[in-house]
Amino acid sequence: MVSSITLGSFANLNGKNVLTGAGGSGLDSKTIIDALVQAQQTANVKPLQDQVTANTNKSTALTQLQTLVTSVQSAANQLRNVPGFNTASQNAFDYVTTSVTSNTGVAGSSYVAVSAEPGSTPQSYNISQVQSLAQATTQTSGVFTLPDANQPVVSATPGAGQFGAGTITIKGAAITLNAGDSLNLVASKFNAASGQTGITANVVQGASGQFQLVFIATQTGTANAFDLKSAGTVSDPSGVLAHVAITTKQPAADAEFTLDGVDVTRSSNIISDAVSGLTFTLQQPTPNGTTLTVGVQPDVTTAKNAIINFMNAYNALKEFQAKQTQLNSDGTYATGSVLATDNVLQSTANSLSGYVSNVINGLSGTVNSLASIGITFTDLPQQTDSSGNVTQPYTRNVLTDDDTQLTNALTSNFSQVANLFQFSFTSDNPNLAVYTRTNALAVNNFQLNINPGTSTFQATYSDGSGSHTVNLTATPSSSGTGYTLVGQAGTALSGLTMLYASNAAATINAGATQGIGDLVYNYTSNLLDPIGGAIAVEQNAITTSNTQLQKSITQQNSLIDSYQSQLLVKFSALEQAISAANTLMSSFSAQQAAQSGGNG
Repeated sequence: MVSSITLGSFANLNGKNVLTGAGGSGLDSKTIIDALVQAQQTANVKPLQDQVTANTNKSTALTQLQTLVTSVQSAANQLRNVPGFNTASQNAFDYVTTSVTSNTGVAGSSYVAVSAEPGSTPQSYNISQVQSLAQATTQTSGVFTLPDANQPVVSATPGAGQFGAGTITIKGAAITLNAGDSLNLVASKFNAASGQTGITANVVQGASGQFQLVFIATQTGTANAFDLKSAGTVSDPSGVLAHVAITTKQPAADAEFTLDGVDVTRSSNIISDAVSGLTFTLQQPTPNGTTLTVGVQPDVTTAKNAIINFMNAYNALKEFQAKQTQLNSDGTYATGSVLATDNVLQSTANSLSGYVSNVINGLSGTVNSLASIGITFTDLPQQTDSSGNVTQPYTRNVLTDDDTQLTNALTSNFSQVANLFQFSFTSDNPNLAVYTRTNALAVNNFQLNINPGTSTFQATYSDGSGSHTVNLTATPSSSGTGYTLVGQAGTALSGLTMLYASNAAATINAGATQGIGDLVYNYTSNLLDPIGGAIAVEQNAITTSNTQLQKSITQQNSLIDSYQSQLLVKFSALEQAISAANTLMSSFSAQQAAQSGGNG
């Protein structure tokens, strides 16, 4: 006969008493409730959490893609011919190198060193003679016989060789010497005023106990000459210098050299205003009969490095694409391939591949594609580590170069290689320049008809369907001179903005070609736009999705909490009923036992 229903021990869960551990009946309320709640979590919350994780992983991969695209954009920027003014330093093809050769066995650079700024015109110059170098005036005082330079050399009643106490004025700067001032202090007072006087003073000990002051102009050239014994340099009413011997050791002199038959004279040996962009540093005069040839030539090394940098940036993105589309042996995508089916990655890779494989229209010469300068596509085999794990999957269509062919192309056809990559614009009117452009430009040659008097601003061009004349949007310059001309959407000049720096009527023949660097830069700029760019749009969509998913997770957890509370109520009631039944059974058993005892 059953005297009680035996369950596990009681525990408190969320304010409710539930049984834990199986008793004689095998019932374990807590385990049952936990299992039911977990089933709800698995069915309704985990899929949402998994989607958040997938979104987060995708967002991380998109950030990596953005970084790689930014590297491609930066590399393309060095090759595209950045629009605007003073941008030569940003364009690899505008860098130049210099050389100086002589008609003798002596190195030309020992006479003149030449440097050139980016954008300097490649050409040659002739220096027929370096007549003289610029020199600074140098004067010395008489000898002061002293134990050391801290002894006094200024007196109120000066004798021969002494400075007199008083004030002198040089170029408006007053220098006051006091009786008892030492030689070092006199030098310090001259130097304190050197910024205004242009004269420095140094204490020099020629022999033991024999000191002199050496006065030197801070700048070379006759325009900076001085003479401390001349009223033209010094106002000395007190006779401060009257008893001091002053000797000129080196007179001021100007630099003189003959450049392309023109005599050039400057006060400095560093001359940067003779030819725009070039700096000549004179080292020594040339002997009679010695001539120098200065060469300014394109910097092949800088251009080549920029091209290689672009290739590396492109290849890094292709390797990333390969990892993101990597397959397992069973044909499924690898764990890390979170962008395997993503349109942004595929579109980006395909578009960039299209641009770098372009044959550029409108170019003259033999260079019109990467292949024509030794850059071709190849595939990289799969790479594994020592354990056989794939470190880099098979990668298609990366760029590789024939180093010799690339170097030869740059050496022999530098301008053609430059135009393969950069935006090139020509015009028979110097007042016309390009300000901005996009990849929508669809014509290489056009003619502008500009007549501000009749408000005529038109472009005429020909394409496969014939000749077309279209209007340009013209905006007057705020300066009152010139116009901003913009190609209208839907025309072959769409996105092209030109500056016309004149108010005169003109017919202008112009040409434009867009190289690979410019095309890639414009494409990646749109792709990376923080508002409308494809990467930003997808990142924003992921953020929105995760926000909604988190709300759904919160709602589901709230529903599950309610479900758990309901279960606790039901099982608590069940346990109370079982407890009451046990009490009743115990009472019944006691009565039976009492009756059995009485009958005995």
